[in-house]
Formats: sequence, C-alpha cells, structure tokens
Amino acid sequence: MSAFNRRDLLKYSLAAGGGALALRTGIAGSLGCDSCSTSGGVVAGSVLTSSSGLSSPPMRQWIDPLPIAQDAVEYSNGAAGYNPPFDVMESVGRDWWATNTAASYPIVNGLAHQRYNEFPARRWYQIDVKDTPWYFHSDLRTPAPMFAYCGVNGPSVPGPIIRARYGEPIMVRINNMLNKNHFGVGVPETATHLHNLHSPCESDGFPGDFVTPGNYRDHAYPMIRAGYDQYGAGPNGGGDFREALGTLWYHDHRFNFTSQNVYKGLFGFFNAFDDYDCNDETGTLSPQTNLRLPSGKYDIMLAFQDPQFDNSGNIFFNVFDTDGHLGDRIAVNGKIYPYLNVDRRKYRFRLLDGGPSRWYQFWLSKGLPKAGVNSWQPMAVIGNDGNLFENPVKLNSVMLGVANRYDVVIDFSQYNAGDTLYLVNRAEQISGRGPTYNTMDPGVPVLKFVVGSAVVADPSMPWFSMANFPTSGVSMRPLPRPTAAELSTAVQRSFNFNRISGGWSVNGKLADISVPTVSPKQGTCEVWTIINSSGSWSHPVHIHFEEFQILSRNGVAPAPYEVCRKDVLQLGPNETVRCFFRFRDFLGHYVMHCHNVVHEDHAMMIRWDIVK
Repeated sequence: MSAFNRRDLLKYSLAAGGGALALRTGIAGSLGCDSCSTSGGVVAGSVLTSSSGLSSPPMRQWIDPLPIAQDAVEYSNGAAGYNPPFDVMESVGRDWWATNTAASYPIVNGLAHQRYNEFPARRWYQIDVKDTPWYFHSDLRTPAPMFAYCGVNGPSVPGPIIRARYGEPIMVRINNMLNKNHFGVGVPETATHLHNLHSPCESDGFPGDFVTPGNYRDHAYPMIRAGYDQYGAGPNGGGDFREALGTLWYHDHRFNFTSQNVYKGLFGFFNAFDDYDCNDETGTLSPQTNLRLPSGKYDIMLAFQDPQFDNSGNIFFNVFDTDGHLGDRIAVNGKIYPYLNVDRRKYRFRLLDGGPSRWYQFWLSKGLPKAGVNSWQPMAVIGNDGNLFENPVKLNSVMLGVANRYDVVIDFSQYNAGDTLYLVNRAEQISGRGPTYNTMDPGVPVLKFVVGSAVVADPSMPWFSMANFPTSGVSMRPLPRPTAAELSTAVQRSFNFNRISGGWSVNGKLADISVPTVSPKQGTCEVWTIINSSGSWSHPVHIHFEEFQILSRNGVAPAPYEVCRKDVLQLGPNETVRCFFRFRDFLGHYVMHCHNVVHEDHAMMIRWDIVK
C-alpha cells in the first residue's frame, strides 16, 4: 500500500463534516510548569479556551457516573497445547506490509513476527474497530458519531482494557470493520500503536503500516522486559526487572491522520504486571517483592480528552488549524463531568492525557475549588509514563503533556463520609501550541469523588502513609541508571524541533517515513539532545519502543518526578534536554514525533531504525 501525502490530507479534510475554515491566532504567554524550567504565575480562570471559538451546549455537572473500562476477554486460559483461533502466518485476509522485511530482520520459518518461535502467544484477544454512536453526556440530545475499539461487551470510548503479565506472550487481532465510505472527521484506515511496550516493530503500530476496512492485523506482544538478550530468560518474561512498564495505552497512529482518529475515539488501555506490580494488593502473589499496590476495582484508569461540540452535539474538529485542537469540555473516560463513588481507603488512579493537543495540570480539591481559597490536597505519585519510581513522590499537582501518564495514590480514608473531592485542571492554555504555564485560579473541575460511609478493609500498601510521608526505607522499582562506561561510549545525536514554511519539522525537514533519519545499532547506547527552537510552542516528544532517562534539562539535573524511565518528554519553549537510550532485543523501524498529534500529522516526525 502507498502512504498518503499532503494532497490526500487536504482531500480528506475537505470531506470532513466537522472541518472548519476558521483560522486561529494567539501566542502563549510566560511559561512555567512542574516539569519544565520556565516560570509562570497564577491567573484568574475557570473556563477552557476553545481553539475553534465555538461554545458547546450546556451540560449539567455530576449527573453521569464515571465509566470504568471493560476488560478485554481473552480466548484462552494459557493452557499448554491450546489451539489458537488465529492463523499466525497471517495468510488469509491480512493487510500486511511484507515487502522488504527480510532486509531489516530475519523471518523465522516464514513467520511474519520477529522471534515468534521464542515467544509464541499464550493468550489471544480480538478487538474490532467499528463506527459507533457515543453519548458524552446525558444532556446531549443525539450521540456523536465515533470510531470505537469493541470488545465482547460492545463498543466503548475508550476501548477495552487488556491486562497482561510479563512472561505470558499475547496476540491481539485488530479487525478494521469501519465503513470504507466514511465521511466526517477521521479516516477509516487504522494503525494501532501500543504505547510503549517493548515489542517488535511489526507490532508497534508504525504509522505507515495501516489496515484498510475489511482487513486485520495481528499484533504479537512477547511480554518480555527490555534487556532480554543481556539478562536472558527468567521469571516474568526475563530481561531486566528494573525495566518493566505498567501503565500503557493503545491508540490509532494512521500516518497524517492520528489526531483525527484518536479524537474520534480510537484509544484504549493496557496494563502490564509482574512480581513487583502484581495486580494483587493482598500480598498472596510474590510476597517477597509484591508492592501490594491498590488492585481490582481500586485500580482505575482515567483518560482525559477535550472534545468540542457543535449545537447538535456532534464533535467538531478544525482540520486546517495546524497549531492544535482545544475543546471547551473535558471528557473523563468518554464522559463530561462524571462522578465516582469511592470507599474510604486507598485508590490507584492511572492518569492519561489522551490528546489531541491539550496539556493538563491536575490538582485535588476538597470541596469545589474557590478563587483565592487553598483547598488543595497532596497526592502520592508513584509512577511516570508507566514506570514506577524508586520512591513515591509527594506532589500538590501533576502536569501532563499529551500521552504522558502519571500513577497517583489517593487515600480516601482520611476523609469523612459524604465529603466531596474534585480533580481540577488548572493549566491555562489558549492555543494548541501549548500551555502558557500559568496556573488558573480556581481552575476547571473535571471529576467528582463522593466519599462513602463505610470504612472498608484495605490491605494495600501497608508500608505507606500520607501522614508520614515520605515513608522511609521503601523502594519500589530500582532505576537502571547509565554507567560511566555507557556514557563514555554512547553515540551523540541532536534533534531540533522547529517550524519551516508553516509546517512542523525535525532538524529542518518534514516527515518522510519511507527512509530512516538515524539508524542506531542493536546493543549500543546513545545520548540524544532534543532541542526546542520553535519559539513559544511546547512539544510532548514521544520516542517509540525504548524508554529513555533524562540526563539534564537546560544543563540542570532533572526534578525528582523525572528521575525515572520515560517515553514522553515535555519539551518546553527554548529548552534543551539530553536523554540516554539503550537499543536492544529487536530490529526494525520506529518513529519519534511530537505527541501533540496535530503537530505530528503536520510532519513533526522522524523514522529511526534499529540495525544489526
């Protein structure tokens, strides 16, 4: 198949029923945030700026319950000798980019998946992609026409959650069942990226490897941790136990149309577990290493997007605004102004900025926030971009760029029955270019927590107490810091995120995913210096496949909440950040891009290949 070019983009854009001809103006002001070196101030604010200038219909607050993602249902129980429902050779009905793969990596016994003979699937899932009507709020008269990932319980926005375990390889078939004669925002071709599992390139969701309606792609996820070839097989999939990810998500990555398809509903959750992060708060599993983090119904994914609605309740997207999309409502798991009844105990919330362009700064308020009143409650932050910290960090707020994740623990046992708390976005953003880094007062509440009357048993995190923070002697997951030898031999590269001729660029070039920009060698280390010289814009930079560690931000050591492995770099205006990488285990092509997916779709992306 051929990749679409800019002419195709314009053709689809003109056919998009949600498109607009309006142009946006406005430049971000002074800057400052939790994780950038710039500074801002406190400004009055309690509403969201819409990049289109539209106003959504009025909606009552806190009348719809928070949707909890349904679990994807597997076909097997992992039993030996299970007869899989899929043809792993992908010989029937496939939509597969089989050309030129032999030059990149060997195909064993004709199989299309790298190292499948070593990591054959033990668990099997199928997720269908369908057109579906979706109600963002009970007050909207008509449902919005959306795309959706569908499990056995039907379509949902976000899609079903896959709970996987290291050491148990899985196969996920993504069936494209969209209407090929589609009109409106989005295109009916899909490329599903699992962000950011350590998986071979053919299952990574490369933007050019898209699937047309009526076809499918089988994604083989070996569920090994990075460093497998160095540390070998062992418990939990082998590899380096320090390099396991936990909070991941999957989303569409169709070249030139990622922003529209993700905005249209194509994203879902993926959690991975091992002996440290077990999905078992009782301590029964792996008692020597189990951190006993809140699990089951007390482990909740929260995905945030900002839809803009027209007067009829349909979502609106201006395909000609290359700065980025900002809506005037925030949907949490696909609902506007939802509420969640909570027990008086600890919860783990996995926060995800699902894009397309808005950044969030979340604070926790006891009672509705009021201007000039300090009602903010501290949160225990235990992970960043799916990676557990070495030690929990106590923060009053977390700042998320697009695709960033933060894992936070909130202990509701310290509140009384009937108390209400609110998750509040206080990030001021007036254009898709990025946040101003000012903090709004009082901000915009997006999710209401209602504390229940009963105190329930809570076996989770017996080593932790918000009243005695930080808890001494607690180590969650050690960090595999670069050694002096690795740093001294690392290849040095630089990447400049900027604008040329009205388009977004990296190193002065627009995206061309047909050829690699750089080709790191397997088994080597590199240091990438990532520079933002694009003026007042901000870029959440995402690098596929391998996690990185920040060595310095503008010459200064990273803040405690950035001392971890990451896959999205918050790159503020005029910043220079040095990042350390190891390239291991698989070969093939991946990408680096701005995850303000409007910037990505307008050419702020490079392809890079891991070679022998």
